[in-house]
Amino acid sequence: MRKVTLACIIALASLTLFASEVDFVPKDYDFFVFFKGNGLFYPQLLEVPLFSFLLSDDGMGLESVFKSYIENVSYTSGVDSRVFLDALSQDILFAAKGLTFVPDQLFSLDMNYYIELLRNLGLNSLLVLKTDESEALVHFLAGITNLKLVKNGEIWVLQDTDVAIFAMPYENFLLLSGSKNGINIAISSYENPEERLSSEYPVVANAEANPSWISAFFKGDSFGAELNINSNTANIRTRYVEITGTLNGETLQFKIEQVLENSGETEKYVSSVRAMLSKPFIGSYVFSATASGPSDLAQEIASWFRGASEEIKKIYEIVSAILQQSEERVHLTGDMGAASEIRFAAIFKLKKGADPIALIRKYGARDFGDGEWRMPTNSDQISFFRNGEDFVMTNLSRADYLRLSEK
Repeated sequence: MRKVTLACIIALASLTLFASEVDFVPKDYDFFVFFKGNGLFYPQLLEVPLFSFLLSDDGMGLESVFKSYIENVSYTSGVDSRVFLDALSQDILFAAKGLTFVPDQLFSLDMNYYIELLRNLGLNSLLVLKTDESEALVHFLAGITNLKLVKNGEIWVLQDTDVAIFAMPYENFLLLSGSKNGINIAISSYENPEERLSSEYPVVANAEANPSWISAFFKGDSFGAELNINSNTANIRTRYVEITGTLNGETLQFKIEQVLENSGETEKYVSSVRAMLSKPFIGSYVFSATASGPSDLAQEIASWFRGASEEIKKIYEIVSAILQQSEERVHLTGDMGAASEIRFAAIFKLKKGADPIALIRKYGARDFGDGEWRMPTNSDQISFFRNGEDFVMTNLSRADYLRLSEK
């Protein structure tokens, strides 16, 4: 009997030890974004030049502005700012359904932006903070959001005339949602593994096991970034998107992996992460497809270059011809979104004996020396050159491409 009791205690201890914020996410939610060990990664974030400029006193000094604001809230709320800062330094998870998450919403220079996000926490949204001082933290959050705080049983309500945020402590977590039902469903998911998002998508467990600072998961089209790759023309739908954000030296690197519904068609569009990471990146993402895969790949590549309709048609013809001389995979790397100056490159693996230079000369490309050929358009230029075993087509010069890809 003693052995059975001991085994039960060990089993319960193991469940508690490996419990994670991700376990609160219900199976019908669309996405979550998980920040792990913020206090551990923050010093590394300060090594990234952009964030160092934004946060340090030698730059915009946003860290000092934030600390000053927090101290003011501490004074007015009567709660030690350490309670809030301790919670920020640990794991934080945000999850929701019925929303589309846009990456641009993740970072803002305006502190009021995040306060408004908290004040407008949706009915089907969930924020999970790790803390051993839930009551003090709730009072501090009421001070930050300038909301009245009342208690109804185990649940705290932060409210105003048109705002209501429900908060409830659970074990060493504080759960916040735009509805009481949102908290109840989250707790039920935590206590019943079959109700969790991970029961439908086992890869969700990667978020806790992955050592990256940021881990995120999105069902279907709930990830709102535009990669300028249109798979809808091939009648292919996204099953899910996984994202990890890793601090590496002076860079914050995001890896985006998209898994498609039709497994038979997926191979045409998605390559292994290892193969893609071996390619010289520029911009903020990389995508690949088989050279003999989707028939609209040439159109997708051509759409990245600017010019008159006749020029775009010519670019399409060039890409189509290069694809005929290529094998294995074509890698596309560039910028997400719609910035005015978009960097882009298509990287081809040529078949043995292929001669794309003869081809592009027929379309007016000129030799600029050092193995680089350029073809001007009305509003841009296109460069062609070999880079090791790759053949590159880009709207950058060869020198700029090599400089950016070596970072």
